[in-house]
Amino acid sequence: MKDKTMNTKRRYSAMVVAGVMGATLLGAGAKVYASPAYIVSLDVNPGVELEVNVFDRVIGVETNEDAAAALEGINLENMDIGEAISETVASIAEAGYLDGEGGQIYIAASSENDEAAAEDLAEELEAAAEGALEENDVEAEVTAQGIGYQMVQASRELDYYITPGKYNIITRVMGEGAVNEELAGMTVKDLMAVIKETRKGAKTPEETAVDEQAADVTEETVEGTQPTVKAEAKAEKAVQKSESKAVKAGSDGKSKVDAAKKDAQE
Repeated sequence: MKDKTMNTKRRYSAMVVAGVMGATLLGAGAKVYASPAYIVSLDVNPGVELEVNVFDRVIGVETNEDAAAALEGINLENMDIGEAISETVASIAEAGYLDGEGGQIYIAASSENDEAAAEDLAEELEAAAEGALEENDVEAEVTAQGIGYQMVQASRELDYYITPGKYNIITRVMGEGAVNEELAGMTVKDLMAVIKETRKGAKTPEETAVDEQAADVTEETVEGTQPTVKAEAKAEKAVQKSESKAVKAGSDGKSKVDAAKKDAQE
């Protein structure tokens, strides 16, 4: 009788342990699911910011007013991130934000722990956005890139809403102090036009010549309109490369321009 009682107690104890372990695993799984691994933003204007977990599922959504209206009635949470981007692009297009020529979509992905993975995710989302545009018979330029997590942190410290992606565009080209509520509310297309004019006015003659040489290559894809985000990014890289070469060689402004020509041709 005693042995039977002992065995019953052992079985009961084992069941309790198994139950506790199961609950612990379920709790750990739920915590992992609810933890953001990536922050993805999509800007036209409208602007959308999505928290994404390690399973590529959307677990958090934040929007500006335009995006909230365009996505009314659509719940992006728990969607696969690729599906969420496609749905967002389709809704923004349907709302008319990509009508006319020169429409631009900018997608940024960031990870606190894995920048390479964020860059890979950005490339996948660029393809998803382009697929949605084609499916909805809409033309627009899509640019996607991985950005530093500091852009996420800095954008959230402001007392008005701006996506990390748009914050990245402004600060990388115009400087951190240039970010303001007016720029935050602009379309990507108009923002790039402002950036171009601001940079042009702030450049020395030598630096302006560098930009013009770099722009010769990228302007061909714009057909006379303002440079796209991709064009600006390429021009910026050309400037950075040429300036670096000039510093190392100890050369003057003319050498800097020559270096920019070579970089742009490459």
